[in-house]
Amino acid sequence: MPKAINDNSSVTSTFVVGTPGRVKDVRVRIGQIRHPYVGDLRLELIAPDGTSVVLADRRGGSGDDMQNTTFAAAASSPIADASAPFTGTFRPEGDLHALDGRSQQGTWTLKVSDTRAPDTGQLESWGADVSSAVCSGAPVAALAASPNPALPGATVTLDGSGSVDPNGSIVRYEWDLDGDGVYETDTQGNSQTTTSFPTRGAKRVGLRVTDDAGDTRTEAITVSVTQPPTAAFTVAPGTPATGTPVTFDASGSGDPDGTIARYRWDLDGNGTFETDGGSDPTTSHSYAAPGSYTVHLEVTDDDGAKAVAAQDVDVTNRGPTASFTAPDPAEVGEPGLFDASASADPDGAVVGYRWDFDGDGSYEFDAGSDPTVLYTFTTPGTRTVRLEVSDADGGSALAQQAVRVTQPPLASLVVSPATITAGQSATFDATGSTDPDGSIVRYDWDLDGNGTYENTTGTSPQTIRSYPNRGTIPVSVRAVDDDGGRGTASASLVVVDPPPSGGPGTNGQGPGGPAAPASAAPTAGSGEAPAGAGTPSAVPGSGLGAGAPMRATLGGPVLQKARDVRRRGLALTCEADRPATCSVRAELAPAVARRLKLTGKRKRRKGGAPVVLGSAQSGSGGGLVVRVGGRAGRALARARSVPITVRGDAVDPGGARVALTRVVLVRR
Repeated sequence: MPKAINDNSSVTSTFVVGTPGRVKDVRVRIGQIRHPYVGDLRLELIAPDGTSVVLADRRGGSGDDMQNTTFAAAASSPIADASAPFTGTFRPEGDLHALDGRSQQGTWTLKVSDTRAPDTGQLESWGADVSSAVCSGAPVAALAASPNPALPGATVTLDGSGSVDPNGSIVRYEWDLDGDGVYETDTQGNSQTTTSFPTRGAKRVGLRVTDDAGDTRTEAITVSVTQPPTAAFTVAPGTPATGTPVTFDASGSGDPDGTIARYRWDLDGNGTFETDGGSDPTTSHSYAAPGSYTVHLEVTDDDGAKAVAAQDVDVTNRGPTASFTAPDPAEVGEPGLFDASASADPDGAVVGYRWDFDGDGSYEFDAGSDPTVLYTFTTPGTRTVRLEVSDADGGSALAQQAVRVTQPPLASLVVSPATITAGQSATFDATGSTDPDGSIVRYDWDLDGNGTYENTTGTSPQTIRSYPNRGTIPVSVRAVDDDGGRGTASASLVVVDPPPSGGPGTNGQGPGGPAAPASAAPTAGSGEAPAGAGTPSAVPGSGLGAGAPMRATLGGPVLQKARDVRRRGLALTCEADRPATCSVRAELAPAVARRLKLTGKRKRRKGGAPVVLGSAQSGSGGGLVVRVGGRAGRALARARSVPITVRGDAVDPGGARVALTRVVLVRR
């Protein structure tokens, strides 16, 4: 001692009786229990053989504490009629005589249970007086009444068959039916009799038993005579949706000869009255799942009589919400990712996704339970894309948005002169770039070959730059149209050392005469780095003359299984119209990497750099395999569908470069 009494839990305390013997009588003493809401508590005494007697079951309402409280079977005042703080001697709710005649030797336990939040308390001290039965073998009287409580005028059966005599037999049963202390009814060896009470109230009855040795013992109990209460309740709203607070009001319950003292509820229909409202007739509850629930109410009046009422509550489904992201803009001939992962169901899960991509109102593309899909538009224009989602309970929702489908610009690049001496300027001209369905609004330049378009000239298609050191510089232009589409073109610039002092000057000319401009013809783009073009120089063995633009594409299955990608890698092909080296890398967009938990917590924010899964290189005309293993491979195997963007370029022996890109959807 002391021991804490925590919310919605039990605490036990024990003492041991080492002396053998039989129990004659038990009195339980609670020195002190501190608790600000003693009506939350249930107290039980447990004998060494496991027999349990309830001392008090959630009595005292919102009152505080038990102090110097004694429970005795012979007490005249029941604990049910007392008020907190409990001080004095009270008759427990259970029958302590149930312990009479049992072994006293062993461990005795007091169990204190807190049945609801939010108040806590402390068991400070307790004890018990266990009286041993004398060796004379006196009988033990035990009396029970059924029903109890009883209706006025109803037949009540009094039963003394639980009485025992340790050393002989009981031969006579006598009854005090009016509570005056006189045992006026003698049933001889019959352990039962009946009686009735015409008026309500607490009626005291007694039993006296006599054994074959002439020893007698008595027992008295109280029978509550009362009209039963009536139970009734209302539900608002009558047909609630999941997650909606529902109010249950039992104010319509009544008691014809008293008051309702307690309301208990079975709100989930499992047959257990797990919600104790005390004296409050109202309670509230919300349901997480749709369905029909049979709600029960049990009311108890101030005489202890009970009544039960029940009614069904039909809880309706809350439908899902539909939402999706689309490419902006989508490009003709290129697979675009449509992602409905943001769709949700407030009381379950979204189990079906159907799409209408042609705007005819018919959801002809059924993606099953996969929220992502790749779709390729064949013509430009504005398309109304619709999504229908459904949940497991038959609810559905729609979403739609207009998707612009554009043709990307065709970028062209001419470098003049194609060979310069260190310190000399070269002109980069993208005037030949065009946009099939709009206009080019910006030109971005990568003039140092690092892959970053760090310079922009707005709508001007030309720029000039000089280089201080010799080398072959891959340069690129990115044309951006008024729809946001992008196309790129690349070329190479050769920078040579100046001639020795006194030697012939080049003035922008190579040893064979004036330098020819390096150019890249217009090519169709796709995504951030669409297909570009190469240099105009002749390619040995290709059959292509000087000035012929290079053509290269990145292919392979658009849909690939996650299991195959994890085991064998991402399968791709690279095709070019001449010998070329193809280099690619596979990337995850930042948002996709966050969803797969491939970025650290500090990096899980909007934006950020793509996560590179792997890279590969091969000659044109052959296959490419990007190996994806480790943590990323395991994440792909777990995910339902993952869009992977593959970027790279093809470079021929003359330095012509074509940017490559492709989107592959990996599915489980």
